Formats: sequence, structure tokens, C-alpha cells
Amino acid sequence: MKTFLKTTILMTVLFTVGLVLKAQPVFTNLYNFSLLKASITTGNNTNSDGARLYSTLVLSGKTLYGTALLGGNFGYGTVFAINTDGSGFTNLHNFTVTQQQGTSGHYTNYDGANPQTGLALTNGILYGTTTAGGAGGYGTVFAVNTDGTGFTNLYSFQYASGATPYGALTISGNLLYGTTTLGGSNGLGTLFKLGTDGSNATNFYNFSSPLGEQAYGTLVVSGGVIYGTTAIGGVGGGTVFSVNTDGTGFTNLITLSTYHGANPYGGLVLSGNTLFGTTEVGGTNGNPYGTIFSINTDGSAFTTLHTFNHNDGAEPFDGLFLSGNTLYGTTYEAGLIGGGTVFKINTDGNSFSNLYNFTIPQYNSTIQASTNSDGAEPKTGVVFSGGTLYGSTLVGGLGGSGSIFALSLASTPAPIPLNIAVNGGAAVLSWSNPAFSLYSAQVVGGPYTNILSATSPYTNFITGTQHYFRLQAGP
Repeated sequence: MKTFLKTTILMTVLFTVGLVLKAQPVFTNLYNFSLLKASITTGNNTNSDGARLYSTLVLSGKTLYGTALLGGNFGYGTVFAINTDGSGFTNLHNFTVTQQQGTSGHYTNYDGANPQTGLALTNGILYGTTTAGGAGGYGTVFAVNTDGTGFTNLYSFQYASGATPYGALTISGNLLYGTTTLGGSNGLGTLFKLGTDGSNATNFYNFSSPLGEQAYGTLVVSGGVIYGTTAIGGVGGGTVFSVNTDGTGFTNLITLSTYHGANPYGGLVLSGNTLFGTTEVGGTNGNPYGTIFSINTDGSAFTTLHTFNHNDGAEPFDGLFLSGNTLYGTTYEAGLIGGGTVFKINTDGNSFSNLYNFTIPQYNSTIQASTNSDGAEPKTGVVFSGGTLYGSTLVGGLGGSGSIFALSLASTPAPIPLNIAVNGGAAVLSWSNPAFSLYSAQVVGGPYTNILSATSPYTNFITGTQHYFRLQAGP
């Protein structure tokens, strides 16, 4: 938002003094996951809360829910809850120790281990998956109440039915839909469904080469049709596909190439008849940093909405969040500082904006971990509510194990007046808020240049051509 205040001073030349107000996103580190330490009992790296978040958070009311891949009491990850103001962190479940099963080399337990995906929520129950453990050693589908009670292993994967589920579950009616990255009849992953009570678990589609393999992303279910992505397949760059919920009618909507962007690890979001997604690498103009794309549900009108460059971020690993006509997401690496970014873009591809740049963690010799104040390398997407984005980071934070953050987009700075006083042959400009910097240009439309040495009060002698001045938040 820009607001202009104009004051004209007639002396030897004409001065126009302007004010620019820019709403600046406000970043808050809500929670720092604690340092991992080797347990004397198990030898695993454990802590009280979890570490390494790969899962996009789920928001209900004023509570965020998520999973951590590692850490917790036994070192195999956690399910947690935290209030949106950063208070009330609760470890809802600690995944238990796995045991090697016979000579197979598989590590099994009751509840599963290492959840590497987000949660689905309905009727006060959280549903999720683990990538390992369970009775078969290949992961589980679980349910737990939002207060941490009633943990239930709904299903344990065997390799033949699918193995190592990474994508979050999708709820449609009383059914849970999901993907596995391995296993099934071809060993290349599956689509599965089961009831929210664990009944009627069915592997209803087995991926095969060259149609696509290794589906990591969360599925979209709409009108009896499922839409998703495979990270590999086709000509090697992955695919966007559709299939009926009974497994019939499988269609590759597009086989991705490096030009389109490649390796879509994240899921899709649907608006009307248009699907939106990200690719981790590739893109137009030879950039290798990934893309944002759209495609119609019938496979037509594929469009690269944005190709990332190093400054605006690289490797968007997870999917997007859609609010109105705006898409929000994160990049795992790069950005202006190097620790990844949070971004937004309109659904028509216009108005891309880098909302936040994460810093790079530095080695802390005291705790022997790499830490920073905000976290780094977000491999998860974001959720948006009430003008605020919520997300998590994989590493960094004060404990080196990742963080949960909020990024408020709703606040607009209060107007900061730019005062003008005439003193002989000079104009004296003054302002009260040091967070605003003084810029000047020779024409009112700019470009405006930061006057690096300018502090309030700033004296400008009235000589030469006219200049235009404005204040702008930030450097």
C-alpha cells in the first residue's frame, strides 16, 4: 500500500516531498525445537519435543498441529500441538523404539516411526502416516485425538501393499486417501485408501514405469477423481496425473521436462478447474531452481507461472496454500540470505513477492549445533489464517533442530509524517521513525535511490535541478 503526502516549496526550484508506506511482513519465531542429544539408554538422538520438520502444519482454531521426523523421548519422532501465539507446546505422542525383526532386517513396532508428513484433521481426530516401523516395518497409518489420547495404529504397510508413505493423507467423507513412494506390485509406489476407522484398506493403483513413480505429494480428491504428482517418471521429470477413486481411468495429464520444471515432490491445490503446484528443479531460461505451474484438470493449458532464480529462492519442495487469488509457499534454499524463503504469487502468475528470507545457521560451539534466530531450510508449506502465515523449518532455530514461525501480512505501518522546514537556501527534512529511510529521484515516478547517509534531520540545499523525496520502510 502506498500513500503520498505532497508539500510544495517555491524557492529557486520546486520540491515535491512524498511519503511511501509499505506494509512489511512481521516475522515471529514461535517455537525453537530443542537440541538432540544421544540417549544413554537407546543410543538414539532424543529430546523432549522433536526435531526436523518435513510436515506442513494443520491449523484448527488457534492451535497448530504437526509431526517431527526425529527426536522425542525415543528418537523416532513426535506428534505435537502448539498455540498460534507460540504458547502451550504439547508433545501429543512419542513414536516408540523399533526392533529388528528376524533376519529380514526390517525394524518393527506397534505405532510406527519417523513421520515425514503432515496431518489431516476431522472431528477432533488427527490422521497421519509414518515412513517406517509398524508390524511390517514399512510404515503405518495412525490416528490420535487432538488432546493426545486414543493413539491407534490403523494400518501397517507390507511391501506388497505399498511402502514408505511420505504425502499427507486426504480425507473425503469417511475415507483416507494417500500415497506410498515404494512397494506395490511394481515396487514403484501406490495409491491407497482406507476408512477413518482403519477398515477396508485397499491398494487401488500401482505405479509403473514409464507412467510415473514415487508419489510424494498430498492428493486432491474432487468429484470422484484424484489428482496428484509423481516425482519421477515419464521422460524422467515426473508427472501430473488423474485417476478415479476406484483406480480406473488413470491419465497422465502432463509428463514434465526440465523446461516445464521437474521433480514435483509437493502436492497440488485445486481452484475451479485449475490445478496449481511446484517443481523442485528446472524451469525456463535454463534456471535450475524450480517452478510454480498451473494446469487444467483435463490436462490442457499447462503454464509456468514463475521460474525461480537464486535471489527469490530455490527448490520449492512442498505444495502451495491457496487463499483467494493468491498462492503462498516456501523454498528450501537460496533467497537473498541463503536459508530459504517464504513467497506469494497471484494465480495468474503476476505479482510474485519474496515475503521473507531465512538466515543461514552458524555453528554454535557451546551446544555443538548450527543455530540461528529464525530457522532455515523450510521443506514444508505454509497455512494462512487471519492475515498470518504459519510454517516450520527443517534446521536452525536456537536449538538447531528447527523452528515454528508466524509471518503476519496484515499490519500496515501507521503514517509517518515527513516534515519540511525552510532554512535560508535549504530544505530541512525530518521524520520520527528511524525504521524509514529517505529516498530521492529526479522525476516523481522514479526510480528512487536510497540516500544512504540521510538521517533525520536531513538538510538539502536548494541548488541545481528539482528533486522528489519520499520515505520508505526498511533500507
